[in-house]
Amino acid sequence: MLCLLIVNAALAESPAIGLRLSGEILQDPVLAVTYGSSSLSADGVVSVPLPYHLELGASIGYRRMGGHLADGGVPTEETSWLWYAPLQMTLGLRMPVSKLFVIADAGPSVVVWEEQVPAEPLEGIGSSGGKIGLVGEVGVAVPLATPRTLHDPEGGASGLEVTGSLGYRYTFQRVSGCMLESPCGLSFTALRASVGVQLRL
Repeated sequence: MLCLLIVNAALAESPAIGLRLSGEILQDPVLAVTYGSSSLSADGVVSVPLPYHLELGASIGYRRMGGHLADGGVPTEETSWLWYAPLQMTLGLRMPVSKLFVIADAGPSVVVWEEQVPAEPLEGIGSSGGKIGLVGEVGVAVPLATPRTLHDPEGGASGLEVTGSLGYRYTFQRVSGCMLESPCGLSFTALRASVGVQLRL
């Protein structure tokens, strides 16, 4: 029943869909040596306003990086690739300030990933999986003037916004089953920055 009330309250507002250009700097030194630490890609975003200036949001992205496998921290001649898809769901505040909105949110994150299997993979080293983590973001949304059609002044989208944000994603490494040390495994912890547009329905 509570979920139905939240959905009804949200639909009374103006949900939004959008696209943003997002840059990430990965903090894992192994990934940085093999594939480089930075990447730029597009994320799809959805947000639903809730009462009391709260907002529920979700985003999904996809990144593919190429490089050379490393041995002892030094890149080799063997090429490789890695793709990962960060997904997140956040809950935060969307506060009107003058002619714009200030946004701060946080929530859980999952990074699904796969790496090219080396010619001679080490025992116990996986080549795909998912990393659970937490993400936090702060940003602004600037509404743009959107003219209404004279035939249906109440219909259509309610507005267009330009958005910008800074954030940080922390992913948890595996804490057991390591061959040499604990915790171990890849980390997709990253600094994030994005700019985009979203349409208020």
